[in-house]
Parts: sequence; C-alpha cells; structure tokens
Amino acid sequence: MKKLKALLAILASGVLMTLSFPGTSATAVPQTPTLAEASGNFQNYDSERCILAGNGRETALVQATCAGYNDQRWVVHQDQYGLTYSNMNSGQCLLSRDWQEARQIPCGEAMNDAHWTFFAFDTYDPQWGILINQATGNCLVPQGRHLGALFVQNTCNYNNPPANQRWRFTNL
Repeated sequence: MKKLKALLAILASGVLMTLSFPGTSATAVPQTPTLAEASGNFQNYDSERCILAGNGRETALVQATCAGYNDQRWVVHQDQYGLTYSNMNSGQCLLSRDWQEARQIPCGEAMNDAHWTFFAFDTYDPQWGILINQATGNCLVPQGRHLGALFVQNTCNYNNPPANQRWRFTNL
C-alpha cells in the first residue's frame, strides 16, 4: 500500500516521462520533469559530485564539487526521440557514444547517443535514479570518486544499481 501511495503521489505531481530501452516498447514511469524546461545538477550518489561541462565542442565532461554554477546546470529538453540535457553555460548536450567518455556536442547534431532516460528505480525514494543512454541501454557512471574523473557508460543494474550508477537531478 505504501508503494502504491508513493507512486500515486509521483503520478499526481505530473513528473512523468517515457522509458524505452533498445529493442523494447515504451512504458510510462515516474521521472524527472520533461514538459517544462527544468534545470538542475546531476549529482552522483557515490561521489556526491556533479557533472561539469566546459565550453568547447566535444569536450569531455568531468566530475566536480557541486556548486550550482551554470557549467554544472543542465536543462531538460524533450523531442520526438526522448530527453536531452543541455548545459546551461555551453548550451551543448550531454553525449556518450558506446564505451567512450561522456562529452558535450551541439544539440542540433545530437542523435540517439545524446538521448537519455532518467529511471527512478525506487518508488520510496524517487529522487535517485539511473541515467540510461537510449542508443546503448547502458548507464552513465563516473570513473572514480575524485575531482576531474571522467564519465563512461557501464551495464545498468535496474533493480539494485551500485552507488556509482545512482544520480539525482537536483537544484543545488
């Protein structure tokens, strides 16, 4: 009953998005805001650090102490293919190709590898979820807890993700 109440509260808040994995059909699940252009920081549960973007095209994203500056803030956009996240400072989108390091790219050039799903795996604590790349079905993870660590994709654990796969989209 508690799970049902928590899910109904999330659904009533209007916080929904489409979840799709390569080779599967889409299903509605509780997610980060999609219709309004929400902005926030992606904070990793394990490192307690945020994703930081530079200004250049195809520059690697790095892990930094969360400070709420525009180079750490991401704006949610929805198009017919799903969600993209553009950096508030650079205006470029979060991108990860296969097993390469995560980068930013001009959003107009973004393909499936710049489309993401934020999957809230725990209805009791829906602020934490996993960031799933729509092109690969893999999750975004930092390469360690240290400042300046790069981000890569790794196989997702949907039921009980390790701490480094857990993210929250928050206003710091």
